[in-house]
Amino acid sequence: MNENLVTLPLSPTDMVEFFKDKSQVYTVDYDVTVENLSPRSMLMYLANLGINCSFSRVTHELMTDYITMKEFSNTPVLAAIHANILGYIKFETIMYPEVLPLFGVSAIVKFAQEHVDIVADQCTFLDSFYLYMETRSLGEDDEVTQTELFDDELHDAISFSLVTLLQFEDFMINWMAEVPPLDEQTYYSRYFDDYMFRGKNLFFYAHQSSAFGLFSILQNAQENEDAKKEMDALDAFMTKASEQLGAEDGVSA
Repeated sequence: MNENLVTLPLSPTDMVEFFKDKSQVYTVDYDVTVENLSPRSMLMYLANLGINCSFSRVTHELMTDYITMKEFSNTPVLAAIHANILGYIKFETIMYPEVLPLFGVSAIVKFAQEHVDIVADQCTFLDSFYLYMETRSLGEDDEVTQTELFDDELHDAISFSLVTLLQFEDFMINWMAEVPPLDEQTYYSRYFDDYMFRGKNLFFYAHQSSAFGLFSILQNAQENEDAKKEMDALDAFMTKASEQLGAEDGVSA
């Protein structure tokens, strides 16, 4: 697999090479390309062709367009930076230090401050992903106990880049281990159920991701923990009842 420095749009020669071997990874020369294309236009161009690429430089404008665009862009480096932004706000932890040279901690903090509403909404969405998976595991006769349903509350924040993060196993492991209680999560019916991600709904991507298997592990762990608590409570009750019966028998004697 080769990595090539290119400008966008691709030259005729680069285009021919791309169609010959779509596994090639390109690095977009940002400073040269931005003279002719806006960051959003770069991302749309890459999305339309399905080019796997990185960038020579990542700016706040490029990241803003990336985390809000509704189309899929195969840019793993931007996805890793996106994960770093949300992960740093959630855990104060950098999940992918290898991309820090392109977008460091100070850039992450500044970006989060400038886009506090979008970042907060995306964190809320991921916080409620456990509830979403919980409802997918219910049988037909089971009821969703969550009563808060929102359709358009997060319409500016939910993007395809957020769905892409479901494929980042270590990111999702950390995130789902720190979600709030189910009664504090929200079922966002539009984003969870509608076919709004390239003609597919969220379940299609969740089922393909490590998050689906991770949910089963966490759910089983929670069930085991709940069962252990119930058994401990039962043992404590039986011990106390036995002691009381013994005391009563002593008094009767």
